[in-house]
Amino acid sequence: MTFIKGMSIIFGCLFLGKTAAHYIPLALPGNIIGMVLLFVFLAGGIVKLEDISDAGNLFLDNLVLLFVPVGVGIIRFKDIIASELLSIIVVGVGGFLILFVTVGKMAEFIQKWRG
Repeated sequence: MTFIKGMSIIFGCLFLGKTAAHYIPLALPGNIIGMVLLFVFLAGGIVKLEDISDAGNLFLDNLVLLFVPVGVGIIRFKDIIASELLSIIVVGVGGFLILFVTVGKMAEFIQKWRG
């Protein structure tokens, strides 16, 4: 019964996120909004971790299968990816560097702030 309850909670948050994305003009996909809602519910104590742990472990155990559609998409659009490969690499490396520097500066700031 806890498995069904956990799946209901996870898919309920997904449904709420998709509904919010449809009616609220945000630049966020519904599944991201649903994950944020689930996090808020967990952090606020509305949902207990024990309630969703069985269902969450099922997703984690089968995570590899969730990447199959992505792999098929990459193979399907390999010509477009090949023509834009330099742009993809530049954006990927640039984004990594920006993220790396930002996290480093935030860590320095937090260490100074804590004393």
